Amino acid sequence: MKQLRNFLLITASALCIFACSSCVSGQDESAYLDDFRIGVIETTGQENKTSISLYNESLDLVTSLDYKLGSMGSFFCLPQKKDNKVYVVPEGISTLSDLTVVFCIDLTKGTTEEIDIGLRGATAFFVNDDYIFSSVSWNGETSLSRTSLLDHKTDHTSLDSVFFVNQIYTYNNRLFLLCMTSTDSGSLGSRLIELDTESLALINETDFSEFGVSFSNITHYKETLVFGSVHRWSDMLEVDDQRLVLYDLSTNSVATIDLAMKYPAQLALEKASLYILHASLPTQESFGISVFNLDTHRLVYYELSHEAFQIIVKDNMLYSLGNTSLYTYDLSDDKLTFVSEAYVKQRTEKQPYYYVSSMFVN
Repeated sequence: MKQLRNFLLITASALCIFACSSCVSGQDESAYLDDFRIGVIETTGQENKTSISLYNESLDLVTSLDYKLGSMGSFFCLPQKKDNKVYVVPEGISTLSDLTVVFCIDLTKGTTEEIDIGLRGATAFFVNDDYIFSSVSWNGETSLSRTSLLDHKTDHTSLDSVFFVNQIYTYNNRLFLLCMTSTDSGSLGSRLIELDTESLALINETDFSEFGVSFSNITHYKETLVFGSVHRWSDMLEVDDQRLVLYDLSTNSVATIDLAMKYPAQLALEKASLYILHASLPTQESFGISVFNLDTHRLVYYELSHEAFQIIVKDNMLYSLGNTSLYTYDLSDDKLTFVSEAYVKQRTEKQPYYYVSSMFVN
């Protein structure tokens, strides 16, 4: 009888431990949501594992949350925030890119959701009020998917003569795709493809080859799309570029602004001020931040003394993330003033190896 009682106690304890450990990704995160300001994603491609560390405004660690999804987010494909929800693409095991979902964190309720988009390893995506638009290129074919946020129904279409989709954006029921293509002469080129967000019917297609072949994220100001040209094609070679591209939607005209530094890799807009991160993501080199006023065209460049591969601007603060550290800047008086720094690489084990992939701001 005593042996039976001991067995039952051990079994009950084991079940309790299992129940607690199996709820790691479904834990009640709502208790932490009022306390944190920045979420930093650390992930690994060796296993389906990701850790998200939450920091408060003073950059103190609030807590870390673990999820069973690998290769979550990257500086090339950043998390997106919409209606107080964060969306990020996990690719899974890096050698397989086996996941076909977008991971969603509800910052109000603390709940999480995996939304199947039907594409493995999406390299570009965008979330608007109704849909997740995503794209990937496999075996010479480029696919575009549209997944409803309401019922998660997904529609797919193929993009002819497109090597891959560089950036996706929506505005006024129009879907914009910045795509790398080839020109009639056989060199690399680019196109801006405009589709209707509901029917996916073609609205317009513009050759953008003279304005670059790889681009930063897209934003808009008034009736103008704005993005940076990171590389252009010249004499059969891909060369560095340092131009800002402005596409007027009312006239379909294009203007360019010469910047003070190459590699305008990411844009963050705050009213009329455009913050431009200059970095080479493939070679992991970073340089500085430009501030460009879209009304006055005043341009100021700030050289950084630290690495930076992602920026977010919110409430007059700029947050900058590198491979190991997070930095904050005050934006008062139209200046970039350093405030604080924190080391954010929490996962230091060698196997599996975790890396900092991206961040989001609450």
